Amino acid sequence: MATAVLERDMAKQMGRPKGDRNDVSTRIDKRVVGMARVVATHRGITIAELLSDTLEGPIEKAYLELMAKADKEAKKGGAK
Repeated sequence: MATAVLERDMAKQMGRPKGDRNDVSTRIDKRVVGMARVVATHRGITIAELLSDTLEGPIEKAYLELMAKADKEAKKGGAK
């Protein structure tokens, strides 16, 4: 009995260590994931790292543009 508990506790500790990332699940086209897997493997990184790094710049830019537009509209007094 104690061996089973010990093995279960050790299994919980195995796996990738937690980093500073805060990952979530999402759905992405299977074809894109397949290509991303090849690229990520070639670079020696995870698919999550590849996609996060690739998407971060364009999404941050679009987000900042949207926030600037919302701020500008709020200053005019009529947010749309």
